[in-house]
Amino acid sequence: MGKLVVRIVENGHPYKINCDEHTPVESVQKLLESISGIPFKDQLLFCFGSKLESHSHLSAYKLPSEEEEVFLFNKSRMRINSPPPTPENVKIAVIPINPPLSPPSSSHGPHPNLDDTSDPALKALPSYETQFRNHLQSGSAIYRRTLAMFEICERLLQEQEAQERALDVAKGNLDHFYKMVCQNYTEFMKCYSQQDCSHRKFLVDFGREKEKLRSIKIMPLLQNANRKCLLDFVDEENLQKVWEECSSSHGRFEKKVLELKTEFGDLNGQVQDLFSCKTSNFIKDVELSVKEHRRFMDEQKSIMQALSEDVNTVKKLLEDYISRQVSPSPILPHNAFSALGPTYNTHEKDYLPKMRACDSAISTLLDLCTDKKNESNLYVHNYMQKIARMQYIIKDLRYKFSVFSEALKHQNEQFHQLKILHGVGPAYMACLAEVERRKTATKMYMENAEKLSEKLARERDFEIRRRDEFVKKPRSKH
Repeated sequence: MGKLVVRIVENGHPYKINCDEHTPVESVQKLLESISGIPFKDQLLFCFGSKLESHSHLSAYKLPSEEEEVFLFNKSRMRINSPPPTPENVKIAVIPINPPLSPPSSSHGPHPNLDDTSDPALKALPSYETQFRNHLQSGSAIYRRTLAMFEICERLLQEQEAQERALDVAKGNLDHFYKMVCQNYTEFMKCYSQQDCSHRKFLVDFGREKEKLRSIKIMPLLQNANRKCLLDFVDEENLQKVWEECSSSHGRFEKKVLELKTEFGDLNGQVQDLFSCKTSNFIKDVELSVKEHRRFMDEQKSIMQALSEDVNTVKKLLEDYISRQVSPSPILPHNAFSALGPTYNTHEKDYLPKMRACDSAISTLLDLCTDKKNESNLYVHNYMQKIARMQYIIKDLRYKFSVFSEALKHQNEQFHQLKILHGVGPAYMACLAEVERRKTATKMYMENAEKLSEKLARERDFEIRRRDEFVKKPRSKH
């Protein structure tokens, strides 16, 4: 059994869930719904830049892991009309600065009566013990309050840092789909540019091509009353209508593509602006302030140590005096008590004012951290809404690219007859050239056939003579 750390992106608050690798993601989502209040249907879980699917188990994402955290994005908070986040509710437990004194801790019971002693410093010993304990308890109350505020400051900073990491995950996911739509755009524009150049040439050269066909006369043997030139082989009236339709369609499609280019340009600008935004600047300010204010905590610890030592000192003096009263022992020297007065003044005029000053400084830091955390929450809220809007535009553009690709194919088919018009002249000239080539080839064949026939006749005659000679040649009889 391990612990899965889930961070709510909108405020950075962490939840630790007991689970193992066989736990379904769906079970984690249902538990998160009960403890965070975010509905199951509005949850988007991301880890390692990958979305956690409800039907999968945590093992598919190598979770739970002590090194990795899961970010929970609330889809309802990413909608345009969703309200801004509520301010952070920072609660500090009320700790009395001047708590009631506890009874004397001397092992010899209550304070002894020292009114009859002639030494004023000794006579004030019980009062010093009471006041020093009061100083220690007051200092302890101030320290606990200051420590609580400082721990909240550190927690708020950690939540801001978690939000920054979550935004990096969201930007990585957006960048993935943005690169896909960029590839779609590049491929479409490459095909469109090539086809647009070709179609534009067909439209511009239409009149010139007709005149060219009109000027090319067909062979006299093929001519009749209705066909004297190549143009007579095409339906000129229908061809003119096709040209007009193609011209109109080409203009409309060009306008749509310009709109698409503008839309993609706007998306590109918005995405680049979004990626250029950095939250680390004000997080660094808070981090630096928390680091600088740590010295106040160290100073309070040092003062608390000094106050505790002073209480132990006066307590020991009081216990030594009482023990000397019980058993005959030398009287404590006067300077052992006389130093308590200056120590008391140090408490009242130095230690406790410094404790309160440190408390005030940490209180100011807490206000700063709270304000910065609220700024971070609002920034994340607005940032995630922008990302959601970018995702919607990207999804819409990807759909449009499929539609535009189909329109590109349809327009190419529409220009088919204009392509035929451009091909009639070259096809006719190619046919004439082929006829000429075949005539030449036939002539050469006939000439070669005649030469071969003569050669074969000579060889036949030669063979016949040799056979005759063989028959007529006398042979010896055995």
